[in-house]
Formats: sequence, structure tokens, C-alpha cells
Amino acid sequence: MKRPNSNMHFRVRTTAPATRPANRLIGFANVFRLTAATVCAAAFLTGQENPVSNNSSDAAQIEGRQTFAASCASCHGLDGRGSERAPDIADRPDVRELSDAELLRIILEGVAGTGMPAFRTLGKPTIQAVVRHLRSLQGQGAIPAISGSSEAGKALFFGKGACSDCHSINGVGGSIASDLSGYGGTQSVRRTAQ
Repeated sequence: MKRPNSNMHFRVRTTAPATRPANRLIGFANVFRLTAATVCAAAFLTGQENPVSNNSSDAAQIEGRQTFAASCASCHGLDGRGSERAPDIADRPDVRELSDAELLRIILEGVAGTGMPAFRTLGKPTIQAVVRHLRSLQGQGAIPAISGSSEAGKALFFGKGACSDCHSINGVGGSIASDLSGYGGTQSVRRTAQ
């Protein structure tokens, strides 16, 4: 009786060590896409009613926040300020300057050649809610009525309040503490007043 070759049960590795990290990245991208598709399919197949399906403003805000948390935050962070996987979409000027229609298109179609997948399965109303939530993260939500005057604020900042001893705005003022040039554009009026 002839014995089988003992090497028959082992696979010979044919990929060079230098190509393995690239294969891992490709594998990660496929796993990410598969996970996103599975989550979307599971949500669709469960047949549960969306608890925020009425079209009230509060319901749309909740839907946008929940969808962002489920579909976007794993890469962009819950606050939209990015991670090692995806860029900051809350503070980056080039993202803030995009129109709502451009953001809608990016989310619907994805961005070729990057890690940004298409989210067509979410549907336009849900993606519009996500865009509104992103705008709130960017500090561009509904602007409440503000009392006071910018001239009085400027006088306080550079005068009696002595804020400019440490802080600067648009290159004018101190350098010990943070530059507050973009602070008002990224924070709510309530937070700024605190």
C-alpha cells in the first residue's frame, strides 16, 4: 500500500510578505461593507415600524441623530470630528462649505477611491435627516434670536473683560490661550453664553 505524501495537507503560502498588509486592508474594507449591508438589511427585514416616522421636526432630529450614530459614527465619530478611519466632517471648512444637496449626493453615492460607501438603502428622507444632524454638529442648526450687539461684545472682549490678554480672534489678541476665531460658528448660542 502506497503512503500519501505528507505535504499534501499543507498549503504553500504564495503571497509575498509585503503584500499581506494590503490584503488585510482589502479584507477590512470588504468586512466593513458586509457589516454595513447586514445592518441595513436587518433593519429592513425586521419589519418594525420606525418609531419616529411622523414628520415632526423633533422626530426628524431624532432620526438623523440615530441614523448618524448607527451608520456614520463608527468612522466619523459621534461628534463628527473624525477618527483614524475617516475625516472630520464637523469642523473641516471644505465640508462645512458643501451645500445640503452636495452632502446628500455624497451620502447617497459614496466617494469613489475612498472608504466612504454609498448609503442608498437609507432613502432620501433619512439621509436628509442625517444632513440636518450633521449641520447641527457643525453649529449650523436653526439660529435662535440673539440679544446684544457685536460692538458691545467686541468692546468687552478687548476691553473690560480682558479676554484678549490671553485669547485671540482673527489674529488679534493674546497667544497664551486658544484662538476663538471659529468658536462661535461651531457652538450653540447657549454654550457660547456659558
